[in-house]
Parts: sequence; structure tokens; C-alpha cells
Amino acid sequence: MLGETAEVDGLWAAAAVWIKEAPGVGRAVAEWMTAGASEIDVHGADVTRFAPHARTRHHARARAAEGFP
Repeated sequence: MLGETAEVDGLWAAAAVWIKEAPGVGRAVAEWMTAGASEIDVHGADVTRFAPHARTRHHARARAAEGFP
């Protein structure tokens, strides 16, 4: 999950990143922060792709319980 959060202006996320991808993710997020876009298309990992209800603690716990009872 990458990008500026919808809830807090200026708060950027780079979460759920495997260590082997960290250098590339760091570069992409830095480019996104400074230039408004990154050289690599990270649209699929945009943290704001979730609907507002899906960003709630209740929803996250309910969905996690489906796969991890």
C-alpha cells in the first residue's frame, strides 16, 4: 500500500513491502512525493484505492477473520 493517505494530508504510506522490493518502492514513493508521479506505475498499490468503508478498523478485522480465523 503506497501513497498519500486520504485521511491525513501529507502523510505518506509505504506498507506491506517485502524487503527485496524496498529499494524500488522507496524510489517510486520519493518520485511520487516530489514530482507527482513515479517512473514506475504504482497505481495498483495506491493506498487510496480502497473505498472509505474499507479503510475502517471494523472492516479490516472482519475481512482478516475470513482468511485468518
